[in-house]
Amino acid sequence: MTTVIASPGLNSDDMLETCSSLVAQITESGLNMDPYFAQIYDDKNETYVLMHEIDENFKGRLSRIARVCNNDNGRRNNPYILALFAKVSLNCSIWNDQAAFQFDIVELATHPLNVEYNQRTGNKSVNLLYAVFSTPNHVFKISAICAFALDDIRQAFLNNASFIDPKGQVTPPSPWILNVS
Repeated sequence: MTTVIASPGLNSDDMLETCSSLVAQITESGLNMDPYFAQIYDDKNETYVLMHEIDENFKGRLSRIARVCNNDNGRRNNPYILALFAKVSLNCSIWNDQAAFQFDIVELATHPLNVEYNQRTGNKSVNLLYAVFSTPNHVFKISAICAFALDDIRQAFLNNASFIDPKGQVTPPSPWILNVS
């Protein structure tokens, strides 16, 4: 069995502070092993959780973003078991013609920020989530900052997509990858 923090009506700040004390059993679609929670934020009717966890298929840690509906009252037989829980993998990579360099572990993240920029057609605005990713503990630990547009994150959940293909392979360009801004 795996565990996840959960409690109906708990706001994101409370969830982050009490993640070690509130646990609930969830199914295979839930968390894998040894999750680390980097950031939790509310967005309208959902709460998003940025985390990394051990992925048994990948044989290492992968970063994910999970979505929980704020009005999830849990299952009938146990209100602490989430009824609506979804997650997708996050990809932070450097690409060139020969290879990709993966930053698999999300360490910390901002709450969504509204960023304005000037494009030829005029001023634009986008909500971005910035996150610091690192390489696994190898000889050299390297970090990178990646930005994800909230609209892209929402769309990935609507499309029931993964940011990494089902075989764990990432090949650009791919509809499975959430593009880094």
